[in-house]
Amino acid sequence: MNSVANKTKNILIVDDSPLILERISQMIRRFGKEWNPLLAGTFSDALDFLQTSKINAAIFDIHLQENNGIELLRRAIRLHPNLFAIILTNQANNEVKSICIGIGAKHFLDKSLEFHRIPQIISTLN
Repeated sequence: MNSVANKTKNILIVDDSPLILERISQMIRRFGKEWNPLLAGTFSDALDFLQTSKINAAIFDIHLQENNGIELLRRAIRLHPNLFAIILTNQANNEVKSICIGIGAKHFLDKSLEFHRIPQIISTLN
């Protein structure tokens, strides 16, 4: 049983929409018990997870009520330098994409056009 627990990977999902959080969580759970979704609806909740948990991957929205996902990405990469970060946003323009990739995001997805890519991207991490 410990070998299964040791193989569990935490994926932090940050979005201020409960519907988006639930939808991504369901996508991740389809991969089985290897991935453990940690859900955060606020910047501060996400920061708490980043400071107290081992995070293997993360999906961040850019627009959060208290702060923004770009700042969260900066802090996440500082705390977890090998983090596999995905930005999922409705603000998908080249300038914002360039900033996020420069900070360390591995993927930058347009929420309205590329949401369906999340399972394929996560499956490459298994």
